[in-house]
Amino acid sequence: MINRHPIDQSILRAVVVLLALASLAACGTTAQSPAVVCEPTIAVVVSPVALAEPTARLAPTGVPLATDVSLPTAAPLAAVTPTLHADPLRYGRVDITEAGLSFEVPVSWQQLDGVWAWSGDGAEWPRVEVLWRELPPPLEAEAAMLPSPATILESKPVTLEWGEGRRVTIEIYGSQPLSNDARAPLLAVETHVIVVVPRGGSRDAYDFAARARTAEELAGPRLVLQQMLDSSQLLS
Repeated sequence: MINRHPIDQSILRAVVVLLALASLAACGTTAQSPAVVCEPTIAVVVSPVALAEPTARLAPTGVPLATDVSLPTAAPLAAVTPTLHADPLRYGRVDITEAGLSFEVPVSWQQLDGVWAWSGDGAEWPRVEVLWRELPPPLEAEAAMLPSPATILESKPVTLEWGEGRRVTIEIYGSQPLSNDARAPLLAVETHVIVVVPRGGSRDAYDFAARARTAEELAGPRLVLQQMLDSSQLLS
């Protein structure tokens, strides 16, 4: 007859724990590490954010370079009427006390000896000249002041601030040749401005003259003559 002894409960529990540990060790040697599964990358799309329009726009402080700026159009030049003031000559005033007359002549022109006449180089031709005389009645100014014989080319009235008269352009010829076929020689072409001024019961005549030998040569002295007239005045 077999003698059976009861098994101690503490020993039994220890055996169970050892068996469990052995079983876990066996599984650790054969089990494979779980595969690492990579999660798919999620692309994040960022939508552009629309910027709000500014509530106020600043005005530019300057004109952009690309702006086509029209330049101001210069006004056209005005037409200038030639006068003696545009003459390159410089003028100076002359007073003739005995005639009671004052006027301007070019300072570079030379006065001729013994007469109130001036020329650019001191020669007799061409020149400007001033003459005066009293006009007893019924003597007319043109008959008293103009050379004779002469052919009148032009005659027209003229008015100055201090008197009235006439502007006369004449040709002066020499003696008629003996041959009827020949013409008398032209000696001079002159422009005279004769102004008459009443003085009490008499009249005084003033003759401003430009003298030359030809019409072409007369052009320069006539410019000077005009300045003499424009600047003329009676002395008090």
